[in-house]
Amino acid sequence: MWARIDNGLAVEFTSEDPSDRFHPDLTWVAVPPSLHSWADTTYVADTEDGLRPPSLDTIKAQARARVAARRYQEQGRGVTVGSFRFHTDQEARANLTGAVVLAREVEARDGPGSYGAKWKTLDGFIILDLTGLITVGLQAGAFVQSCYDREDAIGVLLDAATDWAAVVAVHDAEIDTGWPADAA
Repeated sequence: MWARIDNGLAVEFTSEDPSDRFHPDLTWVAVPPSLHSWADTTYVADTEDGLRPPSLDTIKAQARARVAARRYQEQGRGVTVGSFRFHTDQEARANLTGAVVLAREVEARDGPGSYGAKWKTLDGFIILDLTGLITVGLQAGAFVQSCYDREDAIGVLLDAATDWAAVVAVHDAEIDTGWPADAA
């Protein structure tokens, strides 16, 4: 991958070697392989690396955004409670909270054990009472919190990185590992 440089900044990228393809007055530099998926038009020419992030903070912010996106993906994977898999995305967790409030109100009016509702899981519909809703909500909440904890742990490692290569190395080593298993 190569970047065309204008006034010290990357302004265009190509995956084909630009040699003899463009006017000789245009400046092209190689993009380090580890930066292929990171480089954008904020990146600057560098005599040693060819192209680099404009600052350590820039690539750390890019890495944090990627880790946050991964955490969001992970937290929506679902959680198994008993023999059923429950949704754990934001909407599902909000629905669980609302259902617990409703169940408490119904049981306050009609007596303990009076609430039961069909709940859609990843495996189909089941009947949940107040205790079941609370159990699922606690498991879902613990699972999601574990995802945030993993995001934070990676963030600590990114904060400790002292150059862009270390940021990329931390990201690549950590992004696909250490996420919580199903909280069954």
